[in-house]
Amino acid sequence: MISGEIDLSLGAVGTLGALVVAYCMQAGLPWLPALLIGVLIGVVCGACTAALVNFLNIPSFVATLAMASIAQGFGSMVCGGSQISVKNKVIRTLGSGKLFDYLPYALIISLVLLLVYGIMLKKTASEEVFTWWAATEKLPGSAA
Repeated sequence: MISGEIDLSLGAVGTLGALVVAYCMQAGLPWLPALLIGVLIGVVCGACTAALVNFLNIPSFVATLAMASIAQGFGSMVCGGSQISVKNKVIRTLGSGKLFDYLPYALIISLVLLLVYGIMLKKTASEEVFTWWAATEKLPGSAA
């Protein structure tokens, strides 16, 4: 979480998004709209968690643990407890292909997204929030 608190729902929400993408593609939806639906699910889950933490003052540990449980439950409903295979060549290549038979595409995509996220974090007000939060935290061994 950008607010400097812990997010326990990240893995479960990511898994739910991936399951929904695979399910949509298995149902015949093209890969790009399916991917956008998966990202939208992640955004909605994040917004719900943020609302619980920021507006209802529920501790982030509790809110994100609840969201993780909800996402796991929906994920089990989507896949019915079994694997969902993806036959789309683009998605399979992105997931398991390698550039020059050495560098995984998934790693390249992750690094690009990390760079974009870092730039976004640097250029928005959230940097000020993080800097303020870090400055107000007590350092181990410091007085007061």
